[in-house]
Amino acid sequence: MNAPFQNLPHALAALKAKGNEQLIQIARPRSWDYEQLGKVLALGATLGKSVPTPPESIHLGFMRRVSDELIGHTVKTGREHARTAFSDLDNGTIRYSPKISRGSKSEVLLDWTPPNTHASRHLVGTIANHTHPIDTFGEPLQTLHFSDMDYKALLGNPTVQLLVVSTGKNILLALKTSSTPQMDEPTLSWRLSSLHREFIGGSLQGFKAGREFTKTAALEFGLSLYLSTARTGDLAERLSV
Repeated sequence: MNAPFQNLPHALAALKAKGNEQLIQIARPRSWDYEQLGKVLALGATLGKSVPTPPESIHLGFMRRVSDELIGHTVKTGREHARTAFSDLDNGTIRYSPKISRGSKSEVLLDWTPPNTHASRHLVGTIANHTHPIDTFGEPLQTLHFSDMDYKALLGNPTVQLLVVSTGKNILLALKTSSTPQMDEPTLSWRLSSLHREFIGGSLQGFKAGREFTKTAALEFGLSLYLSTARTGDLAERLSV
């Protein structure tokens, strides 16, 4: 008689392989809407995987409204604000935390308080959405970049898949892919600090340094960048890095 669960490792391997194939299929469209984004993030969270092939564009949907609300608070106070979101693994949707964090002019702590819901207990934090004040350089697009601490919040948390920053009507996104490496905290901090010193402390100044740091770090860490402006509305288009 076969021992109980003798074939369990094979069954789990087959289930994981099927899940990986599903992730490839569901992420295949070159343009995602908000519902599609929710499904991709939820399945990826279930498998512990990032997308193998990022899209060329993402329709932000409700995320645009959240970002507009956060930037409204930032315009009034001059401080960074943040709101996190969770993937509902039961129905493949995005659920935002009810908490909005208010920080200083240069940083904000993420609050991973889950939404109050009895519909699902299987929630995984996957989106970090925050703002940057625009008074540093005066122009929203010039202030639109990720800092080393922003990237650390994304790359240092294995469940977070999408990093979002807003200034004015402009929104920048960084999406993890299957090329994004997993690193321990000391290694990640050292690599980010090295890049930060190279650009922020180098010959480039102001917004150019922030922009080049953002793109170079995205390339090094296998991230896909997207930009939504007042012209494109809720459509975030992929940037060349």
